[in-house]
Amino acid sequence: DSTSPTRLTATAMLSIPVFLPSGATSTPLDSSNWSGYIELNGPFSEVTGTFSVPSLLAGTPRADQMSVWVGIDGGNGDDSLIQAGFNESPSPGSATGFVIQPWWEILPSSETYINSVDIEAGDTVTVAINQISGTQWGITLTDNTNGESFTTEETYSGPASTAEWIVEALTV
Repeated sequence: DSTSPTRLTATAMLSIPVFLPSGATSTPLDSSNWSGYIELNGPFSEVTGTFSVPSLLAGTPRADQMSVWVGIDGGNGDDSLIQAGFNESPSPGSATGFVIQPWWEILPSSETYINSVDIEAGDTVTVAINQISGTQWGITLTDNTNGESFTTEETYSGPASTAEWIVEALTV
């Protein structure tokens, strides 16, 4: 072709199906506000997830927020759950337009905020929950980008029947 090429742009919506490994016994679950993976066939003694922290889009409604977390027992349908992760909420008053707040939680108590780790969009965060012995569990949240980390040991006596990695769309 003797003429200069014209750059073209195309847009497409992509869907990535996730299939269980051959022989796996998990059952796919549907939700209207989360995506992720739940393994149903415990007991489990640990769960770990590493996340690239996204940023909310400019103009996201103030009532919308997202949460990214790993946990034990969130898929068993009762009130047992030990989990940790971070929330991201719109905040027009902040320099970035949103706030990222790390936390941990053991139901029936509410979230306990982790104020010693400063997470920013673009960071890579690892969350690990592991059974130390009996009802003693460790919760660690590490921002791999800035090196800040939080660890606590807590008592948890749930059945440990499921392990999960979740990205959740919350409306407050």
